[in-house]
Amino acid sequence: MRTMTILGAGLLLTACVSVGTNYDVNALAQLKPGMSRGEVVSLLGKPNTEAKLPDGKTVLGWVHSTGTAFGGASARSVSLQFDPNGKLVDSGYQTQFDTK
Repeated sequence: MRTMTILGAGLLLTACVSVGTNYDVNALAQLKPGMSRGEVVSLLGKPNTEAKLPDGKTVLGWVHSTGTAFGGASARSVSLQFDPNGKLVDSGYQTQFDTK
């Protein structure tokens, strides 16, 4: 019986997948223009994407998605723009969806 319980728990754990940086959505409220890139990364974790813009600005992106073998899925993302000196320009663009 114990073996079946352990196997069942293992199957449930493998039925879920998580991809990206699991950033704290509540930390987004702490973002203020003028914060350094380092301060933002310390709040949200390592970004998943980085793009340099022609005007010298940088856009960092954080994405996190989860899914289950049972059809539930959720995803969220935020993109933040930094000036050429590495200071946050605005609070960014956020998306989120949930099919659970």
